[in-house]
Amino acid sequence: MVGQRTLPVVVAGDLNSLPSSPQLRLCFSGRAGIEPRYAAALGVDLGCHQDPPRSAAAGGRQRRRRRPPSEVKVAVDFNLNRLCRWLRLCGVDTIIESPEEAELRCKGKAMALATKAANEGRLLVTSSKQLVARREVANLPYVHVASTSSTEDAFLAVVKDARAHLTESDALSRCVRCNGLIAEADERRAEAIRATDPDRTKLPHDPKVQLYECVGCSQIFWWSERGTSSAARAKHLADRLRHLADDQDATTAALEEEEEEEKANNNNNR
Repeated sequence: MVGQRTLPVVVAGDLNSLPSSPQLRLCFSGRAGIEPRYAAALGVDLGCHQDPPRSAAAGGRQRRRRRPPSEVKVAVDFNLNRLCRWLRLCGVDTIIESPEEAELRCKGKAMALATKAANEGRLLVTSSKQLVARREVANLPYVHVASTSSTEDAFLAVVKDARAHLTESDALSRCVRCNGLIAEADERRAEAIRATDPDRTKLPHDPKVQLYECVGCSQIFWWSERGTSSAARAKHLADRLRHLADDQDATTAALEEEEEEEKANNNNNR
């Protein structure tokens, strides 16, 4: 059913194509998009299935709202460990496939990563062409990272697809080791943490130094102004990644604006 009319449908094309193809979407979900020009010729009212109306005030195209990292969930395959750590560093909730899950996937026995992505509403990110061709991924949002892509290119591709708006306040809010949130240790908890280091060699014992703890794996963190400290290097990387993402979004917005202006000019010249 399209609108209120029943139409005969002929499915044509490469049915062994990627999951995002209209042919496979029709086969698996029973729904497929119809371009407005064809719908008008058939007398079909697309109703709620049509694209959102364009807003003149917004420059023609309505861009999807950029989301803070707290609203973005990602699942990456076992081969994308560095990408996983970068996303977590910027505050993005990111899970990674375990070695055991990767082995079962490669043997075609189980698709745990795809199942988790579907159940938890995560964007699936993988470097495996075989995985994105699986039926389990047919209705999932995903980003395929080419094996030749750099981690930086892969990071920007995920941020763009997820429409993530990286902020300074979200950086360093997640543990890159386990994905757990990092919380400030209160005075009582800080005393208990320092008591685990009687030799005073592993932790700062100055009470003025604020301690932080991962709620997942209990790893301890603290800030250091020393430029070579792990905290300072992590912040420097998070800042660089955020600036790269901002530059990419500005470029995308400019290109979309140019495209809309070109379309408007073409329509006026007809």
